[in-house]
Parts: sequence; structure tokens; C-alpha cells
Amino acid sequence: MIIVADTTPILYLIKIREINILQLLFDKVCIPKEVYSELTKDNNYIDEINILNQTPFISVREVDDKEKVDNYMKIIGIHRGEAEAVALCKQLGSESILMEDGAGIKLAKNESISVVRIGTLLISLNKRGYKTKEDVIKILNKLKETKIRISQDIYEFIISKLK
Repeated sequence: MIIVADTTPILYLIKIREINILQLLFDKVCIPKEVYSELTKDNNYIDEINILNQTPFISVREVDDKEKVDNYMKIIGIHRGEAEAVALCKQLGSESILMEDGAGIKLAKNESISVVRIGTLLISLNKRGYKTKEDVIKILNKLKETKIRISQDIYEFIISKLK
């Protein structure tokens, strides 16, 4: 299964050195060129950039329909990275997108694309037997340390869904 990913989930999974969990659920992760640019533009994140560049199951893809991207940005008011991620999902015929941005999620749902959030990803890893409850809690705690927005309610909800 191929999933298209936006910047935020990839960035945070790299920061906590858990990017390889994606390979447990997906054959390939595709990111549009704009997402790659967002991930690699800050020289303060050289370690993260090196990890990204050494992750063989992540591929960078060009979005063919630039007009669609521009329309998403104008009409919905989202950033280029999210717009390209949704457009790439449609281009590749992927049914799912890994995304955390609220406006991007709304657009993806309007385009009939299933949204996978980090919490959903962690629950799936547990339900499929790839990660124990304790493993997922450790990952969640590492994510919270990075200042990703996980409210206490969402944190507790994710834990309640683990076996």
C-alpha cells in the first residue's frame, strides 16, 4: 500500500527516530517535492535531513497538475505542501494521506481521501501486533517532548484504544 505524506508527521517521526514505523504499515511513502523542500530547508536539522535522505521507502514525487495545486491554495487557503500532498494522492490513486494539518485534512476528506493521523497510525501498529501498548506509550511520550500538538484528551484516547 502506498501512502502520501505531508510535512508534519514525517518531521516528527524523524525527530523521535521512529520513521521506520511507517514501513510496518506501508510499502511506500511518497512525498511531493514541496514537502521535501519544507523538510530540508532548515540547516539546523542536518541529522533529520540525513535520516530522510537515507530512508529508502520514502520517495519524492513531482505533482503533475500544478493548476490543481494552485486552486487548492487559492480556494481552501492552505500551504503549498498540503496542497501538493493532496494533489499527489489524487495523481497516484492513493486512498490515504498521512497528515496533521486541519485545513489539509478538510481538503483531503472533501477529495474522498482517507486521512491517517499519527494517533491513528500508532493505534494501527498496536492492533496489528507491530507495537505493544508500552511501545506506543513511549512513542507518544517522545512525540509530546517534541511539542507536537497532542492534547491530553487525544493522548488518553489513543491509550484507551491500545491492547
